[in-house]
Amino acid sequence: REAVASEPNNAAFIGDLGASLFGRYQSTGQMEDFDQAVDCQRQALTLEPSQRFYWLNNLAGMHLKRYGMTGQIEDRGLVAHGQSEPSSGQTNQQDNLDKAIACFRECVDIAPSDRYRMVALVNLASAIHTRFERCGVLDDLEEATACHREAAQVGRLALGLNSTVLLGNFAAILTTRYKLFGRMEDLEESIKITRETLTLTPPNHIDHAMYLNNLGQYLISRYQQKKQLDDLKEAIRSLRSSLSLRTVGHDDYHTTLNLLASALYLQFTLLKQLADLEESITVYRETMTLGRTQSPNHWAAMYNLATALKSRYKTLHQVEDQEEVLELCQRAVAVFRPSHPRLSAALQSLALTCIDRGKLEQAFSLFKEAVNLPNSPLNDRLGCAREWAHTARNAGHSSALDAYVKSLELLDLCLASTPTMDLQHQLLAAADTSDDVPDISYLASNSASYAIQAGKLQMAVEMLEQGRALLWSRMRGYRHPLEKLRQVNPQLANDFKETGRLLAKLAVASDTDTTGDRGVQFDDQITRNRELSGRFEKIISDIRETEGFATFLQATPFDSLQRAAENGPVILVNVDRYRSDALILSSSGAPLLVSLSNNLPDAIDKLSSKLFKMDLSARSTDRYDATHQLSTGDMGTILRFLWVSICKPVSSALQSMEIPVGSRVWWCPIGKLGTLPLHASGRYEDGALLEGFSDLYISSYIPTLSSLIASRESATKPIAQLRLLGVGQSNALSSVEGEFKTI
Repeated sequence: REAVASEPNNAAFIGDLGASLFGRYQSTGQMEDFDQAVDCQRQALTLEPSQRFYWLNNLAGMHLKRYGMTGQIEDRGLVAHGQSEPSSGQTNQQDNLDKAIACFRECVDIAPSDRYRMVALVNLASAIHTRFERCGVLDDLEEATACHREAAQVGRLALGLNSTVLLGNFAAILTTRYKLFGRMEDLEESIKITRETLTLTPPNHIDHAMYLNNLGQYLISRYQQKKQLDDLKEAIRSLRSSLSLRTVGHDDYHTTLNLLASALYLQFTLLKQLADLEESITVYRETMTLGRTQSPNHWAAMYNLATALKSRYKTLHQVEDQEEVLELCQRAVAVFRPSHPRLSAALQSLALTCIDRGKLEQAFSLFKEAVNLPNSPLNDRLGCAREWAHTARNAGHSSALDAYVKSLELLDLCLASTPTMDLQHQLLAAADTSDDVPDISYLASNSASYAIQAGKLQMAVEMLEQGRALLWSRMRGYRHPLEKLRQVNPQLANDFKETGRLLAKLAVASDTDTTGDRGVQFDDQITRNRELSGRFEKIISDIRETEGFATFLQATPFDSLQRAAENGPVILVNVDRYRSDALILSSSGAPLLVSLSNNLPDAIDKLSSKLFKMDLSARSTDRYDATHQLSTGDMGTILRFLWVSICKPVSSALQSMEIPVGSRVWWCPIGKLGTLPLHASGRYEDGALLEGFSDLYISSYIPTLSSLIASRESATKPIAQLRLLGVGQSNALSSVEGEFKTI
């Protein structure tokens, strides 16, 4: 202060005073010191514009450290007091982060040399990535990635540098983006960059072991997508090499151990070699002895060890393995806080262990608890619900119906809150279930068949509609209820989408960080997860209170769906591994059940495949303008089977309902049955129809009941301009062009 008083226009003295004040602020937390430190940097900016880059960089650093310090203090306060909403102090810290980013942006623009520009780009990328981690705005992730990419390019091209730190940071952020969006090109580039980084660091380099660990982790991720054994083998080699370069007491030694154990277990699941399983169990045990017992890594190792021991029990049937699995699962559930994001997965493991020991009631109670935990990731809860439904059904337990309802609800929620198609597929593939649980694409059919078995025909219709709507919502032109909500309340729709993205981002961060001991950071994530989960539940509640959205992300009530049959019967046909049925909807009353043959699933698969190949052959012949003829024998076989197995029983039921011959009916077939010509089913001889469905009723097809209802509603609206589409496909008909002109 004395130096500044003697030379009040000396930028260097003022800057040094600011640095000293900021240092005291970091020790005492006095806001007055921080404010004065910032004022000093701004004065220096004014007094010495030629050094603007330097002073701006210092100012940005102060704002960034201020954000980090206060965020940690207040987040820990929230944990201590059990608060779920951010305080005003937390919200105000966003301003410091935004100011830091603004300063770093200007530093990039005014950097006096390529070297300074590279430094500014790295700082900007780090600050923007910090904001992404807090706020989950996807544009921030994209910009941070672009900054890292440019920094690496500037380092290489302008400076001739191959900075391993730059490359390592770039690879890490690409991997984050891969986990969020499922873009394989990001993962491939991460692997390529990490290989390059390893060539630039000799084995005795302090970071060589870290890059080997990262390469192993990225290769495991690629194996999980592509299932290429070479990736797994290289990952195991890289992780072993990383361990050989580190001492047991190294901070990240147990992180690499956990990855190695996971890779060995994956190799066992692929090759079924017991040696891999035994080593994975040994390594998991070693991992549990290292690090803090309350660390995320310890919990992860405990959970993974239980999974590996369960596999060994199924292989060797050693009772002591089953006993240890039960003990580990009970310990995991006991140490997880209710807000812990992995509690659902731990409860699922404990439930399955109870099933193995014949404790069915306890198991199904645990399943029910697990699927209703709002702080656990949606894909964990979905996998648990599917496991519950499958296990309860096989055990003849009455909770199976509740499990199917919850499974469909969670599937809808997963898809609605996930931002991209690639990530939706990745999320669904990650739903953790055992090998014998039916594929998720059969969930609606499985659910409906169980409801029919339980005599809940109206619920079966609701389930089939919900499943069909989920399928068609992935198709162009279908308006998901969220898009309809956007027309009514755009803010509420945006809140739903953004909060879902934040939860997805946080799930990725949790997956990444559970391999290490980052206690405070992990506590912060749990607090943030609880806060976002509570907000998400509140948003869904608000949406359901909005007029017209009472069943948002739930099955549409049967009374509403029955409107589809106002102008004639609608026939839903469900072909399932457990049973096959047709449900005929009329304008009033309960659906009529038509039980079908139990051999339909395999037969429909074969007929659908055969018809597809016949169609491909016909299309291929068409390309060469050659005449062709479908095998009348094959087609006759298909049409006869459809008539005898499905359409004849349905037509008999329609006649019992006194539906007049010649009436129009609407088919809503489920799954591969939708590729087969139900309307043309019948017995043919020499191309002539002897008996068949088309002699009795006029057929139409619909993807969902809701689509038929919506089309009728839109048909009542006046058309501004009448339009006609005409398509003439056959070159063999000489009058096609003339007919078009006449029309």
